[in-house]
Amino acid sequence: MLSLILILINIVTCDDICNERTYIYQNKGYENLDYYYFDPNTYTESIIPMTNDVFRQYIINNIKCLGKWCIDKQWKCNFGDSKNCYNVEHIIPKANSIQEIKSCSLDVQGNLIMAYGAWNQALSNRYYGEKNIIYGSDIARSAYKSVYLSCHGFEPNYYPPELCLLEEELWYIYAFVGILIFLYYCYNHIFIFFIKLYFIIVLIYNICLYFY
Repeated sequence: MLSLILILINIVTCDDICNERTYIYQNKGYENLDYYYFDPNTYTESIIPMTNDVFRQYIINNIKCLGKWCIDKQWKCNFGDSKNCYNVEHIIPKANSIQEIKSCSLDVQGNLIMAYGAWNQALSNRYYGEKNIIYGSDIARSAYKSVYLSCHGFEPNYYPPELCLLEEELWYIYAFVGILIFLYYCYNHIFIFFIKLYFIIVLIYNICLYFY
């Protein structure tokens, strides 16, 4: 319930940010034909620590470069041009403002991918909504989960609104809130019962975590 409340609080404030698009997306659209934006074969959900250089070398050793921005079918860039080639991209950028991973290292394999250099550089610390469209929500969630798990030792129980993953979840959030409102106005005693039951379950859960 706490996670749903946090999500609802941020829906309005995050909506405009999540609808921002880079100039590349506006001109090209969302299709990743010929691996225009990124090569999905270079993504693996993992909490293994990796720097950009280590990740790039791992990709060079294990995956063939076949997309639009390969240079001589290799994972490299021409001298002085880091845009018209594939870059190592942090899916969750280092300069993020997500409190839940504020002190966490973003250099884990599950947060790295080979992406079109010009697009990568245009993204900066914004355009999470666009990333979710291009990468897909599975990769976006996996990247956050990898960072969170490597940092805290356990998986996240919700995904911060800053990640712009709300659209897929709004239907059950609204349904949940609608049920609560219905119970509150029509069956107040049932509403109170569920609220009490929720806090009892949370209390028991936290006691178990403390002792075990």
